Amino acid sequence: MRISRAALLIVIAFTVVAAVELRTLFELFGLEVSPVTTALITVVAIVAIVLWAVLTDLDAADSESDDDESGTDPESNAESVRTA
Repeated sequence: MRISRAALLIVIAFTVVAAVELRTLFELFGLEVSPVTTALITVVAIVAIVLWAVLTDLDAADSESDDDESGTDPESNAESVRTA
């Protein structure tokens, strides 16, 4: 994962609190946002955060393994086998 599980939990908790407080702020300015809309937006935001945390780590691991495979030289491997 890109960040630790504890940090991810804190970010998710902050997202929930921010969504509720933004709903309150919108009500202050006369914009009514239903609780269902707030919950849906919050769920979408949490899913996006979790996907970011998980998938960016997988992409980095894939690119590192691709770099390792492309960096091998078959001739140098053959020479090391001959000398062994």
